[in-house]
Amino acid sequence: MSRAKGQAQAIRQEFIEHEGMRVIEVAEFDLVLTRLRVPEVV
Repeated sequence: MSRAKGQAQAIRQEFIEHEGMRVIEVAEFDLVLTRLRVPEVV
């Protein structure tokens, strides 16, 4: 997550400047994704 932080900041800054917005708060969260394997015939 820390490696992507710099890239995220650059993308966010570009978007903010393009849209003329103001960022009030930035938060970081861990996101866990999983792929459940369910048999086709249950």
